Amino acid sequence: MNAPDFHSLRAYPDARAIEIIDQTQLPHKRVTLRLTDVREAAHAIRTMQVRGAPLIGATAAYGLAMALSADASTDALRAAYDRSAAGSFVA
Repeated sequence: MNAPDFHSLRAYPDARAIEIIDQTQLPHKRVTLRLTDVREAAHAIRTMQVRGAPLIGATAAYGLAMALSADASTDALRAAYDRSAAGSFVA
């Protein structure tokens, strides 16, 4: 018997979005969310839609990567980092 395809985080190839399992809905429902920017990634971390240090770190890194895919300048990186810190990647 094949196990269902469960990925806590799935990255889209264009680096413009990730899909997560909303862990606040488990175990009763399996709900996936598409995150498209650093603010949504910070929100998912802050509200515990993603849980566990490795998944939190990966979500934070992808949030920054999504911001940089839109604008790879040093100023944009700094702004995305500040936005993520202000949005409480670290609670």
